[in-house]
Amino acid sequence: MGQGAAAIVAGLAGFRADVHVAGVILNRLGSARHEAMVRGAVETVLPVLGAPHRRGDLALPSRPLGLGPAGWPGGPGAFLGPAAGVGGAFNDDQRQEWRNAGVDPRRRASRFEEVVEVAKRLTAGEVLTHHGSHFDFDSLRVQPHALQRGGVPFLLACHWNTGTEAQFRRAARLGDGIMSISDYPDEYARLVEAVQGYAQDYGKDPATLERAFYMTVNLQADEAQADAEANQFLDLYYGMNYWGDRWGPYGHPERVKERMRRYVEAGAETIVVRFAALDQERQLATFLSEVAPEFS
Repeated sequence: MGQGAAAIVAGLAGFRADVHVAGVILNRLGSARHEAMVRGAVETVLPVLGAPHRRGDLALPSRPLGLGPAGWPGGPGAFLGPAAGVGGAFNDDQRQEWRNAGVDPRRRASRFEEVVEVAKRLTAGEVLTHHGSHFDFDSLRVQPHALQRGGVPFLLACHWNTGTEAQFRRAARLGDGIMSISDYPDEYARLVEAVQGYAQDYGKDPATLERAFYMTVNLQADEAQADAEANQFLDLYYGMNYWGDRWGPYGHPERVKERMRRYVEAGAETIVVRFAALDQERQLATFLSEVAPEFS
């Protein structure tokens, strides 16, 4: 077992000459003896930076990519694919980040559309020659290609409160589903209805579009402390809290369960949860014990 792990690490570490692998974090170790055996073998190849042991109280239901749909645990039809959006340019710092990457922030929407179109064709297995407004290449191929017909499916970011008809049409035309992060439940219901209507205009079956919502929460009984920690986390993460109370709720797990139910009633099939907290493991443990069972 230890030698097998070392062989995998050695293979991955030497697979690409342009990528430097600094170390390894071992995972789901069963005992101190197990750790010593694997660590001893792996450290002949690379330093071991961490070695967390298996914990039954922090186990997630087995789902590829960690996605948890509202009908949790999901069946074989669960959505597997990236969620993507145009990207924010809400302030001078964010706009400068785009310029530093060589992208005019005013053209990021058309660039994003081209990314999705190209990525879907490449991941479908096409050998693609493309001369677009933002990307230019000849005879490009991606391997291995996706198993899904039509390439890797994309959830496209959509927001009723700040979105436009162009955004809704983009999601209906290019996307395999939608994901909102900032709408209240009643707004999310209107968003779903709008995108599904445009999907019909493009000859697509609206029922095939995945409907996801991305929640940002903080779980603790002291709501003032939860709010303060969440805002601290978001300020550190983004440099600002752009969405205000459209993120959340922050506080008792019952509030989070109630909000999740409302999004499900508004049409969400998949709920993605992010913890706006500095102690992620404690938040996860609370979520798994006090929130997730409601949706099992």
